[in-house]
Amino acid sequence: MIDETPGQELHGFLTRLASSDLGRATHQEWQDWCASCECTWTAGATEGELPTSRNQQGVSDECQVHHVVAACTDYCELIDADWRKIADWYHLKGDQIRRGKTAEEMYAEWRSTRSGADYKAPGA
Repeated sequence: MIDETPGQELHGFLTRLASSDLGRATHQEWQDWCASCECTWTAGATEGELPTSRNQQGVSDECQVHHVVAACTDYCELIDADWRKIADWYHLKGDQIRRGKTAEEMYAEWRSTRSGADYKAPGA
């Protein structure tokens, strides 16, 4: 369904999902699954981190929803670590990946540096 959505945009995907019986059933299944979480945590207590049993006492080690949250966090951290290995030519300030910045913003920041301004793409 997402490959049939113009530009593969999430909004279009969700609109199409909501317009089909299967999509509505799938959405309800997701909602029911999320509602199975009975955990509690302090919002904002771990700035920049999603709540997991590793950083919040009120999050159960047995919660399937938070197991997925933890797995997604681990995945993003692995991707960020690999990115740091290959992105040294960007010469962005600092060593930390700045979540919340779009690829376009990071590219514009890099292009505003001397090495970014002088860069010519192969074949260009």
